[in-house]
Amino acid sequence: MISGGGGSGAKARPVLAPRNGHGADARDDLRATKMMFNTKPSGAESLAFNIGQDFRQIMLLRNPHGADSSSLFTDTVARANRNIKMTGAIDFPVDTLITGGTSGAKAYVDQRDSSVIHIHQSDSTGYQAFAAGETITGASLTATIASAGSALGPAASREGGMGTNNIFPDKFDIYYLENRAPVIRSAAQTEDIKVVISI
Repeated sequence: MISGGGGSGAKARPVLAPRNGHGADARDDLRATKMMFNTKPSGAESLAFNIGQDFRQIMLLRNPHGADSSSLFTDTVARANRNIKMTGAIDFPVDTLITGGTSGAKAYVDQRDSSVIHIHQSDSTGYQAFAAGETITGASLTATIASAGSALGPAASREGGMGTNNIFPDKFDIYYLENRAPVIRSAAQTEDIKVVISI
């Protein structure tokens, strides 16, 4: 309502704010229906991104937790796969299927780092945990897992002989998952990954 003053012929155009005010929700302000996420991982990203290896999936995660499981992960780079600490240096090639001699657990080798191997399991391997101290075999090679106390990561995140890296396994929501053709990475390579989702 406009009142007062002594002029005549004035005009006014009302501008109505969104329900919660301007700036409360960019989707309303911009009348947006889609959102794009863009990341450009370069090289090994402080050893968090495997090189000399390929990746085949892109995911958006909501509320990932740190390795201690008690607080949200807030860093910009992390490893999310499991690892196994061995008693000595290991030579398993990447993509080797390894098998636990006692547990029967299976996993694929993603990366090796001196006496630590980074692994992933899938529906085809099953999700059985490797046992501390057991012998594992793969590609005609053998190695022994270190004791349970040697497993990497906080105690709450360990399972059998397996440790964790920077993100607590399975404590997050998957918002988006895309399977892609294998992309082989090198230390000099920079990816340009874009994901567009409807909102």
